[in-house]
Amino acid sequence: MGSLWGRTDKAARRAASVNDSPQLVPRSSPASTPGAAPDAAPGGAAGGGFGPAPLAAATASTALLGAEAAAGAAPGPGPRLELRVPTHEDAYAWHCLFADREVMEFHGGPAEFSVYEELTARQRRHAAERGFCLWTIVDEQGEVAGFTGAQPWPHQSFGPWGEIEIGWRLGRAYWGRGYATAAARTTLARLRAAGVERVVAMVDARNERSVAVTRRLGMNLAKSFAYRPRHAGGQELVGHQYELTL
Repeated sequence: MGSLWGRTDKAARRAASVNDSPQLVPRSSPASTPGAAPDAAPGGAAGGGFGPAPLAAATASTALLGAEAAAGAAPGPGPRLELRVPTHEDAYAWHCLFADREVMEFHGGPAEFSVYEELTARQRRHAAERGFCLWTIVDEQGEVAGFTGAQPWPHQSFGPWGEIEIGWRLGRAYWGRGYATAAARTTLARLRAAGVERVVAMVDARNERSVAVTRRLGMNLAKSFAYRPRHAGGQELVGHQYELTL
């Protein structure tokens, strides 16, 4: 699950997108701006996702109330979960969850542990400075299920520079159980409370599960991009940019 952006290895240790995407290059489409399409370098972080993975991924969401809001539990129907700022120990949990090649299919494959050490440390900085980050998802039994949240789009040379990107990524055992949508809705509620007015999600066009999450969140397809992630051997892929006004 998760965003467009792909693999996060040592060579890609710069700030990455929530959805772990490599650099995208716009191409002509009904919802895109035409342009050249040189090879894309790995980048990015969480959910929907175009290429390389974890560096750093609705209908309008229901407001959080009472104890649920304090605990960070997901509003509305769906699994009960909590979102917390990732700890140093969560780097190991994320590394284990995302060692699955099926989970990382659209993110360039599994990444080394150091990638998640950097990513979780960066999210702690985002939480302290901005009031939001990529949060760790914790299930009813207290087990780490993955992550969801938001961070500023990190690439000035392409993509939605200046926007806040939301994303999500779950361990394989949590697929198809409503966790991604419930956690993303909680993310949207927290972003509204933080004063964020609009979000984007960057998703690999082949990633049908994440495309479905964007639809359940009420996001609209704004642009399509052609990009060439290194892990795809230069093959041109298509990524979608979804948007939602909060």
